Amino acid sequence: GAHRLRILVPLPARPAANSIRTIPPRRGAAASTTLFGAPAFLLLLLLLTALSAPSKAGAAGLRSAGRMPGAKRNAEGPGDEPGSKKVAGGSAETLLSPLIASIFHPEERKKTVEEFATSAPYHHAVIAPFAQEDRLRAVHDELVQNLTANLKESDLFKVYQTCDLANLGRNGVMEELAAKMPQLISLRDAIYSPEFKSFVQEVTGCGELSDQVDCATNLHTQGCHLLCHDDVIGTRKVSYIIYLTSPDKPWTREDGGALQLYASVTPGTPATFPSKILLPIFNTIALFNVEPGVSFHSVEEVYSERPRMSIQGWFHGPPSPANTKSMATVNQLIAGTANAAVPFVDIPAALVEQGALSASDLKVLGEFVNPAYLRADGIGKIREKFEEESCVELRDFLRKDVALELGRRCTSADRRDKLGRARLPDDQVGIGSKWQAVGPPHMQRYLTFAETKEPEVGALDLKTSQDAGDLLEEVRARMRSAPFARLLAKLTSVTVDGARGEVRRFRPGLDYTVAHYGTMAAGKSLNAVLCEVDEAEDGEEESTAGMRMTAEEKRDRWAGGEIGGFECYIEAEEDCAAEASDVYRMDPEDDGPLVQTIARSNTLSLVLLDQGVMRFVKYVGGAAPGSRWDIANDYRIVPGDSDDDEEGEGEAGGVAKEDEEEGKS
Repeated sequence: GAHRLRILVPLPARPAANSIRTIPPRRGAAASTTLFGAPAFLLLLLLLTALSAPSKAGAAGLRSAGRMPGAKRNAEGPGDEPGSKKVAGGSAETLLSPLIASIFHPEERKKTVEEFATSAPYHHAVIAPFAQEDRLRAVHDELVQNLTANLKESDLFKVYQTCDLANLGRNGVMEELAAKMPQLISLRDAIYSPEFKSFVQEVTGCGELSDQVDCATNLHTQGCHLLCHDDVIGTRKVSYIIYLTSPDKPWTREDGGALQLYASVTPGTPATFPSKILLPIFNTIALFNVEPGVSFHSVEEVYSERPRMSIQGWFHGPPSPANTKSMATVNQLIAGTANAAVPFVDIPAALVEQGALSASDLKVLGEFVNPAYLRADGIGKIREKFEEESCVELRDFLRKDVALELGRRCTSADRRDKLGRARLPDDQVGIGSKWQAVGPPHMQRYLTFAETKEPEVGALDLKTSQDAGDLLEEVRARMRSAPFARLLAKLTSVTVDGARGEVRRFRPGLDYTVAHYGTMAAGKSLNAVLCEVDEAEDGEEESTAGMRMTAEEKRDRWAGGEIGGFECYIEAEEDCAAEASDVYRMDPEDDGPLVQTIARSNTLSLVLLDQGVMRFVKYVGGAAPGSRWDIANDYRIVPGDSDDDEEGEGEAGGVAKEDEEEGKS
C-alpha cells in the first residue's frame, strides 16, 4: 500500500575490533547523516568542505567514547603488538616530531620530487614509511580509544567520519579530549609544520601555502566507498592521505579500498575506469596536487572486514584562476554536462480516442505483459492510484514465461562474470560487442546495450539468443510501440507521443549514476523503468562455493538499501550557490527524496516527472546478489495533457519539488 517516503537509513556493516567506534544513524534521523534528499553537487560540496568548518566544543560525532560496543578489544593494542616499542608518554608540546628524518635528506627529497614529476595519470607520490612506526601505532591506538565516527551517505559516498581535527585542542576547543591524544596532535602539528610544508612545496611545485589546517579521520568499513571526483573546492592546493590500516596484517588487493586515479580523456573529463590504484598500506602517505578537471580519484569499495582507517587532509593556498574552475567536479554537476540530450523517437498513432484497448492492442501487449495489467478493473485501480500520487509500482509486470527467461539469463550472466556476493570485480567484465561502458565516472558509470531495435509489435523471440540484453531490448522495442503508449495512457491518464531510453546493466562493485543538472527534467515527462534483479533461490553451484542465498535473503538485501541499487528522485536546489553548511543542516522535517524505488525483480515503476526533478541510481554494492538490469524509458507527454486543471482534479500533476508532502511510492 501507499506509505510516506523517508530517507533510507541502512544498518552499517559491523566494524572490526580495534576500530574507531561508529555510530549508525537513527531511524528517521535528520539528514545530517544520510543525505539522499539533496542534489549531488551540494553533497559533494558538503563532503569536500565539511572538514574546513571550525570545530566547536561539544560538537556531535566526537566523543570520548572508548571502544566500540560489542567489539572485544585485543589484549595487545596497536601500541603493544609483539615486537613493537613502548611509546614514551607526554603532552603534544613535549613530543618530538613523529616523521622519519630521512625523508627530508637531500637524496630522498630528490627521489620523491622525481617520482612526483614523472608519475601518471597525474602528478602524485607515495612516501613509505613516512613516520616512526611506534609513534604511528600510538596514533592508531588513540583514535580507536577516543574518537567516534558518524555515518555520512549520499549518492556519491558512504563513509564514517570524525569531526574536524584541525582545531582539536586549540583555542579551548575540546581540550580535555585533545589531552588524551598527544600522539595524534603531535602528528597533526608535524604535518602542518613549516618544515613539512616546505617539503610539500618542493615535491609538488604547488607554490605558496597558507597556515590553514584542514584534516579529519575517515573510516571506510565493509561496503563504504567514495565515487569519482577531483577534490576541487575553495583554496585547496594539495591533498594528502595518511593510512592507518592494520600494521600487522598488510592490506591486500582483495580487501578493496584502493585509492583509484583516473586519467583525463579530454580537459575536465575523466576516463571511464581508473588507470592506477594505490593500496592503503599502513604508514604510507599519498600526495597529489588538487587541480580542476585533472585530479580525479575515488575510493574503491571496501570488501575486508577490517576497517580502512585514514587521516585525510589538504594544504591550502591562493585561489585558483577563475577560468579553470568550470572544469571542477562540483561545477560540472551544476552545469549538467554529462551527455547531450537524446532526442525522443516519435510513436506513430499514439494519439487515440479514449476507450478500451482494441483487440489488436491486447494481442500485441499480451505477448509480454502480465494479463492482470490488461484487465479493465485492474487498470482503473492503478490509474486512480497514479492520479493521486503521480507514481506507481507494478510488480510481476512481465508475463510469467518472459520473466522467468529474463531472470535466468541475467542470473547466468552474473554467475559467468563472477559478480556480486562480496567478490572484487574486474572493471572490464561484461563489456563486449553488445555491451558498452557509459561514463564519465564523476557523473555515471554503467553498461548500456548497443544493439538497439526499432519499435516492434510482433511475438517475442525467446530462443535465438541467450544474452539478457537481447531479450531486454526486445521488450524495450515493444515498450516504444503505439499499443504500449495506449496502455500507458490507460494506466496514468497521460497521453504520450514519443520515447527515448536504453537497456542498462549496473554491475555490483562498479556502477551507479549521480544526480546532477544533466538529469533534471526540463519539463513534464513520464519515466518508466522496468527493473530485474536476482531474487531467485540459489542452486547447487552457489552452495558448493559457500555463497548460497535464499530468495528471501536476496529480497531483504535489495529492500534494505545497504547494497544500493535503488533509484531516487530528488528536487533540484533553486540556489546553486547554497552553502555546504546549509545542506549539512537541512530541514529535520524534510522527508528526503520525492520518490525512492527499491530494486525489485520484474517490476515496472511509473513516475510522472515535473520540471526541476533529478534522479540517480545508487551505487550497487559488491555484496549485492547480482547486477541491477533495467529498461529506462522517458516518454514525451502531449503538450497540455498533464497540466493541472484549476480544481486540481482528474489529472496527475507530477512529482514536483513543491509537492513535499506528496512524496510517496
